[in-house]
Amino acid sequence: MKNFNTKEIQVDFLIEVCVSQFFKVPADYQFDESDPHSAYLKLIDDVDEDVSNLTEICDLEEIDTYTDDVYSVIFNEILDVRIEECVDNPVESQS
Repeated sequence: MKNFNTKEIQVDFLIEVCVSQFFKVPADYQFDESDPHSAYLKLIDDVDEDVSNLTEICDLEEIDTYTDDVYSVIFNEILDVRIEECVDNPVESQS
C-alpha cells in the first residue's frame, strides 16, 4: 500500500471589480456628489425600479447580474498564503 499525504495551499487575493450601474431619473434630479456613498444610497432609495444595492453584495457572480457593465477586474495584492493539511489521505493498494 502507498500512502499519499497531501497538503493544500490556499492563496487569498484582493481583487478590485469596477462596474457601472445605470439609473433613469428625472432631468431635475439632484444629489450631493461630494459624498459618493451617501449619494448612491439616496439614489437607490429614490429610484422606483427594482435596483439592487451593490454595497450589500458580496458574491462576484451576483455583481454581473445587477449591473449593466463590468469595466475591469484588477489584481491588487495577495492577502495571505497558507498551507492547510488535507483531511483525506487516499490509500492506493498494490494488487
